[in-house]
Amino acid sequence: MIVLPNASRIFGHSKVKWSKEQPDKDLDIYWTNKVSRGVQGSSKEYYAVSFKKNEAITIHEGYNMESGNKVWQVASHRPAFKSLEEAKEYTKSLLLDEGKPNE
Repeated sequence: MIVLPNASRIFGHSKVKWSKEQPDKDLDIYWTNKVSRGVQGSSKEYYAVSFKKNEAITIHEGYNMESGNKVWQVASHRPAFKSLEEAKEYTKSLLLDEGKPNE
């Protein structure tokens, strides 16, 4: 059993904690809880970490001005995803080297 280091120290924000449920820990991918930042928590993000690869990826909530809908941006990759689950699957594929970043 792996003992996870303090998430708030890794990401530099006191609100960051490890999620109680870790559905991908057998793949060496660990997720944080939803982190709310900004004015009245207007900015929301999740972090996914692979300690074996020494890599972390951010999923950030955004807003599509054209459609007027919430979207989820994975790091700086395009396109943004309509659902959080799609964004998490893409993030997992990046950490497992299954996905290729869009140019």
